[in-house]
Amino acid sequence: MRKNGVPLLWGMIWVFLLMASFTPFVIVAFPFMMIPAIVLYGERGRNTFAIVTLAVAAVAGLFVSAFGPFVVMLTWAILGFFAVPSAVMGRGYHQKKSARSVITGGVLALIAMQLVLFVLLFSAYPNLTSDFRQYLKDSMDTMPAFITVELGDAYIDRSVDMMIQMIPFYMLALAGFYTLISHAFARRILDSRGHAVPGLPPLHTWRLPRSWVWYYLIVLLIGMFWNMESDSFLTAVYHNLYPLLLLVFSVQAISFLRFMTKERKWNRAIPILGIVVGLLMPQVLSLLGVMDTAFPLRDRMKK
Repeated sequence: MRKNGVPLLWGMIWVFLLMASFTPFVIVAFPFMMIPAIVLYGERGRNTFAIVTLAVAAVAGLFVSAFGPFVVMLTWAILGFFAVPSAVMGRGYHQKKSARSVITGGVLALIAMQLVLFVLLFSAYPNLTSDFRQYLKDSMDTMPAFITVELGDAYIDRSVDMMIQMIPFYMLALAGFYTLISHAFARRILDSRGHAVPGLPPLHTWRLPRSWVWYYLIVLLIGMFWNMESDSFLTAVYHNLYPLLLLVFSVQAISFLRFMTKERKWNRAIPILGIVVGLLMPQVLSLLGVMDTAFPLRDRMKK
């Protein structure tokens, strides 16, 4: 395709992903929603990005106009939600910033858009928290009776409270997931089109500062000695920091496994096995990451 047709191509893909958001394929459409916009901005710059975004808004709004103004506004809201972090990341690529800087900017932009969404929702629906709590309880009540009886109402109430307290972690995890997916694909597309984009350091070189071990120990002590059934700020902090640290140290462990396969010429499937273990037993995998951070295991292996 000629170079002049590239903005049209990415615009069409963006419209397609927006339309897929109203189908069961939304679970696939959302993680890839930013890629066309990022590539467009990274390759062509701000002006072309703005023009194509407006064109996508017009075309997508026209497609869903038959379903009423609410669906049109919802389509534009989805477009705006992803357009802002896409512009942040695309601008970073266009200016040849480091991958870490671009990813950080994308994560912060996505978190900001989620906060804006929450502000708008709470403004329109003041009882959103209580309604969401009731929705979660109703969802759990649909489970088989023998499960709900075994768990008990008190356990279900605590689980619902914990889900609500963990919303900050979910926001951060979602922003990180979408940003990393977008970076992985958009960077390779831009590279293939002759736009050199810096990538992240190789996985086997990733290492956390040793100070993170202390954070991990402090959070563990909070979990051991603090009453987690209490509705307090410290409880909410624990419920958000503990899964975040598990995730971070699990990534550190996978980095260590990748280092071992490279250093000892082991099977490259070992890091993939580590990911499977992390999904099933994150505490076990994260413990390996803690040990790799606290002790110079890699330095000893090189000797």
